[in-house]
Amino acid sequence: MPRPPSPRAVRSTLSVTLLCGAVAAILAVPPAMAAPSSPNSPVRHAPLATDCASRTGGAFVTLTSESRPDVSITLWFTDSAFIDRAIAGKGAHNGIPILLMRTGTDCDQNHAWHVSPVATWADAAREECDGNIAWLDENLDQWMQRVVPDWCPWGVIVTAVDDRRAAPGPGPGPEPEPTLPRTE
Repeated sequence: MPRPPSPRAVRSTLSVTLLCGAVAAILAVPPAMAAPSSPNSPVRHAPLATDCASRTGGAFVTLTSESRPDVSITLWFTDSAFIDRAIAGKGAHNGIPILLMRTGTDCDQNHAWHVSPVATWADAAREECDGNIAWLDENLDQWMQRVVPDWCPWGVIVTAVDDRRAAPGPGPGPEPEPTLPRTE
């Protein structure tokens, strides 16, 4: 017959159980508040950002995964070097974008996530941050629990770029000559 646990062991087990329960309760999101993880869900994602139609100073870049060309996402970027490379490589594999994911809908209502507007391109990236768009939609909670929820899809293709950066113009013109006070 096994010995009953000591009072100290019972207190330790109880403390750990209570602590785990408290952490789980804090981290839990009620189902009614959780964003749907599938773009095919009948529940709509959060409302779009209010400035999508008038946003300037960057570009909307549409990405599609080579492995799932039927799924795409349109993201907002403000990094000019990133936008220039997206334009230059449109329609082909042009490197690996290094993107920091954020929860919540921005201007693409089909996805409950977006990325930071500042990004970069790389020729190689670690495998842990690779994933196609459809997989991210289905596993968003799991992905966002990572220490750094970056996304660097190896097989992504830029399919469209809506460049809304200010067009270079003639500029304000030459500086006017300073006027000195008259001395009479």
